[in-house]
Amino acid sequence: MTDRMKQIYEELYSKVLAKEYLATKHKVSTKTIENTINGYLKETPEDIVYDTKIAAYRFKNLLPHYIPYKVFFIYFESSIANKIIKEDFVFIGKVLNIQLDSNFPMIETASLSPLAQKLIKCTIAIKHNALLQIEYKGHKKDKQIKFVIPHKVTSTAYSYYLYGIYDKTNKENIGESRSFALTGMGSITPVKYVKDQKFDIGGVGNAYGMIDKENYTMLKLEGNAANFFKREGLFQEDIYDFVTEEADGSVIVKMYYSHLDEVVHLLQRWMPLIEINDSSTVTKKIYEKISENYRKLILKGKR
Repeated sequence: MTDRMKQIYEELYSKVLAKEYLATKHKVSTKTIENTINGYLKETPEDIVYDTKIAAYRFKNLLPHYIPYKVFFIYFESSIANKIIKEDFVFIGKVLNIQLDSNFPMIETASLSPLAQKLIKCTIAIKHNALLQIEYKGHKKDKQIKFVIPHKVTSTAYSYYLYGIYDKTNKENIGESRSFALTGMGSITPVKYVKDQKFDIGGVGNAYGMIDKENYTMLKLEGNAANFFKREGLFQEDIYDFVTEEADGSVIVKMYYSHLDEVVHLLQRWMPLIEINDSSTVTKKIYEKISENYRKLILKGKR
């Protein structure tokens, strides 16, 4: 693979590439770009295609034969929970970024785990604006076929999720947004590639969906809860804005959420050491939900 082809291959992990764009970037003619890619395709004929419908090169499949080391690092660093190790991971990625590709050959994707392969497929679908057909089995549900406009891959410390919107091809829930656990996915198939749209929406997400900065509640953390969050650096996460620390060591933070259940689960996990520090209709809903869950738990204990 020539140096120019390595650069083209790597950039395809970020977006589809028009011939004119590549010719301008590499300061050559479009014919030279065609010859460069055609020369590579003699070695690996099933990796890249020129899609006349979108007038650009793209990966033929959502799982290309290879992934560059530095792209692999970018795709997977978000799943590292330990912040110190994550800093090491980012540092190694920067080192790889300044080395010659010949010193760091690309990874064969076939050797990666099924989970890593799914993450690559979903990320490329977002970058290439590919409408997806997903075979999906949710918790305690039968396997279903869903047509999804993919927008973002998000992660917790333990799991990956694809956030997307149900396409009009579905029989129900059209236009509804939701998150799909990658572990629940079977086949992931591109239905069509869309031109002149941007599926990659950026932002911060989690298992519940994308975080809306308009949705937040003020929390007060006391004692061991405050100490744990400070020690683990959790206040540095995107869903929290640190407000103040009081004389007794308690902490006030603003928590952003996608769904109220996120706040409910946090309070239940730490009660009574975390409480809501404002009064609103949302606060009332949260405490009503916690009370309901508590009553159900007591009833189960009496059986």
